Amino acid sequence: MSFAVRDGTIDLKYPDDFIASSARLQPEIKINNSEVVFVGYGVVAPEYGWDDYKNVDVRGKTLLMLIGDPPIPDPKDSSKLDEKMFKGKAMTYYGRWTYKYEIAAQKGSRCDHPPDRVGWIPLFRGKNELGQGELRDRFAK
Repeated sequence: MSFAVRDGTIDLKYPDDFIASSARLQPEIKINNSEVVFVGYGVVAPEYGWDDYKNVDVRGKTLLMLIGDPPIPDPKDSSKLDEKMFKGKAMTYYGRWTYKYEIAAQKGSRCDHPPDRVGWIPLFRGKNELGQGELRDRFAK
């Protein structure tokens, strides 16, 4: 999979850099000429003071996001997750695919219809587990 960015191309290798999924049963899915916007974990959670969509225009665009909930380290022990943020290890609704499709549609992304049609959202986290900052850096060139 590759992305054209301002000054070149970013090539991502499966499964090292990404895992992408679609409910469409076909060997290849193409999304041509669609601006891609990285939205972190794709979460808007006011109760946690979290908004990956803040000041980001996603209308009509394809979204690139990380799966699951944002893993916030415990401020007292960085080897553990903060139980006060996204319930620590437990997955909240914000980490589920259904939520990510719903919020993307609410925000007007290209995925404004069920995920079994073209306009799906690639959800990325490869076996190397690129972090949100690293992905943002790669796409912000």
